[in-house]
Amino acid sequence: MTTFLQFAVLGIGVGALYALVAQGLVLIYRSSGVVNFAHGAIAGVGGYTFYELEFRYSVSWPIATVVAVAAATVVGTAMQGLVIRRLRRASPLMRVIATTALLAVIVQAANVIFSSTPDFVQSFLPTTAFTWGGVSIEMSRVLLTAIAIVLTFALWAVYRFTRFGLATTAVAENETVAGVLGVSTDRVALVNWAVGSALAGLAGVLIAPLVSLTPEGVGLLVVPALAAAMIGSFSSFPLSLLGGFGVGILQSELTHYVSTPGWSGASPFLVIVVLMVLRGKALPLRGHVLERLPRVGRPRLRAFGVVVGLMIGLAIILATSATWQQVFTTSGVFALICLSVVLVTGFAGQLSLAQYALAGMGAFISARLDQAANLPFPLAALLGVIGGAAIGIFVGLPALRTRGVNLAIITLGLGVCISDIVFGNPSWTGGAAGTVVHSPTILGLSIDPITYPGRYAVLCLAVLALAALGVANIRRSRVGRRLLAVRSNERAAAALGISVSSAKLYAFGVASLLAAAAGVLMAFEGLQVTFTQYTVTNSIYVVVQTVVLGVGYVAAAFMAGVAAPGGLIPHAIDMVVDVDSYIIIFMGLLLLATLPKFPNGVAAQNADQFRWLALRLPRWLRGSTGDAVEADAVRRRVTTGTLRAEHVSISFGGVCALDDAGIEVASGEIVGLIGPNGAGKTSLLDVLSGFSVPTEGRVLLDGETIGSWSIVRRARSGIGRSFQNLELFDELTVRENLLAACESRDLLCYLTAPLRPGRARLSAAAAAAVVEFELADYLDEMPGELSAGRRRLVGLARAVASEPSMLLLDEPAAGLDERETRELGDLLRRLAREWGIGIVLVEHDLSLVLEVCDRLTVLSNGRILAQGTTSEVAADPAVIEAFIGAPPGTDISDEGAEETNAAPLPALSRGHVR
Repeated sequence: MTTFLQFAVLGIGVGALYALVAQGLVLIYRSSGVVNFAHGAIAGVGGYTFYELEFRYSVSWPIATVVAVAAATVVGTAMQGLVIRRLRRASPLMRVIATTALLAVIVQAANVIFSSTPDFVQSFLPTTAFTWGGVSIEMSRVLLTAIAIVLTFALWAVYRFTRFGLATTAVAENETVAGVLGVSTDRVALVNWAVGSALAGLAGVLIAPLVSLTPEGVGLLVVPALAAAMIGSFSSFPLSLLGGFGVGILQSELTHYVSTPGWSGASPFLVIVVLMVLRGKALPLRGHVLERLPRVGRPRLRAFGVVVGLMIGLAIILATSATWQQVFTTSGVFALICLSVVLVTGFAGQLSLAQYALAGMGAFISARLDQAANLPFPLAALLGVIGGAAIGIFVGLPALRTRGVNLAIITLGLGVCISDIVFGNPSWTGGAAGTVVHSPTILGLSIDPITYPGRYAVLCLAVLALAALGVANIRRSRVGRRLLAVRSNERAAAALGISVSSAKLYAFGVASLLAAAAGVLMAFEGLQVTFTQYTVTNSIYVVVQTVVLGVGYVAAAFMAGVAAPGGLIPHAIDMVVDVDSYIIIFMGLLLLATLPKFPNGVAAQNADQFRWLALRLPRWLRGSTGDAVEADAVRRRVTTGTLRAEHVSISFGGVCALDDAGIEVASGEIVGLIGPNGAGKTSLLDVLSGFSVPTEGRVLLDGETIGSWSIVRRARSGIGRSFQNLELFDELTVRENLLAACESRDLLCYLTAPLRPGRARLSAAAAAAVVEFELADYLDEMPGELSAGRRRLVGLARAVASEPSMLLLDEPAAGLDERETRELGDLLRRLAREWGIGIVLVEHDLSLVLEVCDRLTVLSNGRILAQGTTSEVAADPAVIEAFIGAPPGTDISDEGAEETNAAPLPALSRGHVR
C-alpha cells in the first residue's frame, strides 16, 4: 500500500500540471467552441522560452517565467485573433484542422531550433522532501498541487461571480443571443484565449523539470489534458482539476505495475474512450450558421490524361539518377498517405489523426512477417495491407458513436496508443537496430530499392496510380454518393435507407488500406526498418498538407506528394538552399493564412480553370463524364399499407413530449398533424421514423410491430421522411441527391466501386418525381444555388424518389409564398391519389392543411386533443377553444370563418418539442 501511495503522490504533481493545461482548454472551448489541439504546443512555447532564458542566457527564474508565460499568451491570442475569429462560419472540423496546423508549426519549429534531443531542465522549486505515513513527499509536488488548486478556485470564482464570467457563460450557452444582448463575443473569446494560453505557458514552465523537453512530447501534452477536460465535460473547473489528478495518478501507477512499454502514455486515451464511447456522450459541439466542409471535386476520368500522367512519371524515373528515383519514391509514398486522407476526411467527413500510425502498422506487419516468417515480399506486403485495413476499421469503430471533433480526439489518442504500445516496444520492433528485411523481389525480379531504385520507383508509381483511379472511381460511384450524403447529413442519409455505419467503416477501411500500402512501401525502401517516424505529429503533417492543397480532390494528394519533405520540389530547392526542414512550417503557416478565405484548398481554385480547358478538348479526349441517364418517367402506385402509432409516450430530459399519443395513416390518404409550438408534432414523426424510441406504446407497419427496427430498416421498408430544415446534401447536385435516394443499397458495390463505378441512372420513380416537381432544368445545379421554394421541392422529390409507401412531411410549406403553397397542395394530392402514398403532414399553414387533408390529428402538450375527419375536427369545440379562444360552436374551416366573420385558425410560428 505504501508503494501505491508513493506513486500516487508522484502522479498528483504531474496531474496538477495536466489540470492547468485542461483549464485552458476549458476556457477556450467555453468562449469560442474550439477544441484547441495546439494547446500542448503552446505550453511548449512557454517551456522552451523559459529553458532558453534561464539556462542559456542566465535570466533569473521569475523574469524568465513571466516572459515565457507572455510568449505563450501572444501565440494563443494571435491564433484567435488572426485565424479562429475568421473561421467563425466554418465547420468545427475546419477549426480543429486550423489548431492542428498551429501544432505542426510549433513542433517543427522546435525541432529546427532545438532538435529532437531531450532537454533537461533543473527545477527552481524546492526539491527537499519529508516523510508522512511512510510516503516520501517532495515539496515541489506540494507546491504544484497548491498552485493548481488555487488557480482552479480563482477561475471558478471569477467565472461564477463576475460580469465577465457571466458573459463567458452566456456565450457558451448561445453565442447569437449573447451578441444580441450586447456581449462582444470576439472580446470574450480573445480574453479567454489569452488566459487559457497563459495557463498553458505556466504549465509548460512548471512541467519542464518533471519531464524532459522534446518538441513532440510537449505537443502531445494535449492528450492527457483533453482527458482531464473531458472529465469536467469541458465546462467544470473543479472536475477538470480532479480529472488532471486522476490521469496523473493513473499514469504514475501504470509505470510501476505494468512493465510493458507504452501503457502509461496511452492511459489518457483509455480515459477518453471510456468517457466518450462507452457512456455514449459526445463533446457538446456548439451550432454555427452555414457550416460547410471543404468542397469535393467531381473527377472526370479521361484516358488521355491518365496515359499522359503515367508517361510523365515513367519519364522522370527513367531519365533521372538513382538519387532522384529515391526522391520520386518518397513523393509517391507520401501522396498515397494523403490519398487516404482525401477519402476518409474529404469524401466521408471523418477527421482521422492516425493515418501515419496506420501506415506504420502496415510497415510493422509486413516487415515482421518478412523477417520472422521469411514470407516472400508480395505475400508479406499483401498481409501487411490487409492487417492495416483491419486495424483501420477498428480505429473507425468510434465513428459509429462520435463524429467531427470528438472523432479527431479519439483518433489522436489511438495514434498515440499505436506509437507508444507497438512502436515503442523494442522486443517487437527490434529496438534501435530496427527490423532487418530481405531484398524485395516480384516473380524472381529484384526490385531492391538500393540496387534498383528505378524499379522500386516504378512499383510505387503503379501502386499510386491504381490507388488514385480507385479513389476517383469511388467518388463517381453510388458508394461515393453515400459517403458524401453521410458527410453532409447523417440524419437525412439514414432517413433514405443509407447505412451510416457501413459508409463510415468502409471509408476508414479503404483509407487505412491505402495508408498501410504506403507503410509497406516505406518499410522496404530501406533494408533496415525503424518505426520512430510513424508518429501522431506526422499524421497531423499529412492532414495539414492535404487540406492546404484541397482535401476534397484526388489531385491534391499528388500535389502534396510532390511538395512533401524529401519530395521532388524540396529536393530541387535543396540543391540551392536547404529548405527540407522548413516545408512543414511553411505549409502550416500557409494553411493558417489561407484557410479562412480559401477553405477548399489550392486544387479547388484550379478546378474551374482545368474544367475550362477540358471542355475545349475533342470529345474523344474528354472520357466519361459520369452523367446520369434517366429512365422513363413511370409513375407507379406503391404497395398499400397502414402505419400506426398507439399510446406513445416519450420524454426528453424530464420534459414530457408525448403522452399517450397516437396516429394512423393508410395508403392514398393525407392525415394532418397540427398543434401549437411544443405540442410534440415532430417528436411523433421521430417516433414513427425511428429517430426516437418511445418509453411506452408501439408503432406498427401493416400490422407488424416495428419498435425495434432501425431508422435504415424503416426507410427501406417504405417509411419516407422530409425534415423541417430541409437537410439536403449540399455537396451533391440535385441529380445526385435524387440518385442517393433511389439507388439500391447492396453491399457488393463497396467491393466493385474502386474497379468500376457504374453508370448512374435515375430510377423510374425518381425520373417521374423530376417530371412531377418540374426539376428537369435544375438537375445539374447545386442545392445552394436554388431558391428556397425550389429547395423545398427538391427535398420532397428526394423523399418520393425512394418510393416510400408512407411519407412523413415536416412543414413542407415553410418559406413558400401563396402561389407556391397552392402548387404544393396540388402535388400532395397527386402523390396520395395517383401514387398511392400515405402522407402525414405537419404544417402550420392551416389553409393548406384544411384543403388537402382527409383526416386531422390535433396535439396539445403532447396529448391528443382531437382526431377525425377534417370537417369534424374543424368544428370541434375543444380545438376552437384551445387554439383561437372562439366560442363553442364556431367552425374554423374557411367556410365557417366566412359565415361567422371569424378568421381561420392562424398559422402558428414554427417550433416543436424535440
